[in-house]
Amino acid sequence: MFACFPRTLRKTPNANAEGSIFDVRILERHPYTTQTFIPLGVSPSDPSTQFLVIVAPSLPSTIQSIDGKEEVQRPPDLENLKAFICKGDQAVTYGAGTWHAPMVVLGRRRVDFVVLQFVNGVGDVDCQEVVMGEGVEVAVGDGGGVLAKL
Repeated sequence: MFACFPRTLRKTPNANAEGSIFDVRILERHPYTTQTFIPLGVSPSDPSTQFLVIVAPSLPSTIQSIDGKEEVQRPPDLENLKAFICKGDQAVTYGAGTWHAPMVVLGRRRVDFVVLQFVNGVGDVDCQEVVMGEGVEVAVGDGGGVLAKL
């Protein structure tokens, strides 16, 4: 079980634009594990509680970590980051090696997820994280859609 509480989004700086911005500050991946998140107790017709799924493919290169102490093999491709709004009748499966943000609940209440995954028993090897200093902005529309990646 994984309990996810609503996130605070910031309003768009453009007064004419509808919606809010979620700042993606961390992405993680599990090179050897698929993960499936199944929401519980959220009606598909309830627009007041949804969740945001954010994913990115891997680059074919290697980069240096912010502190310069280690190399990140096949880091996330932030130019091709994608975000999706999901409803209560939608589960999501992250394929092995898929960079993803932690689950983001949009709305007013907590969402509990059943999580199905294979665990290889070597936590350090199968959980990699990239922390981004300023983050990547994802614009979320008031009408429930992802407007754009900024």
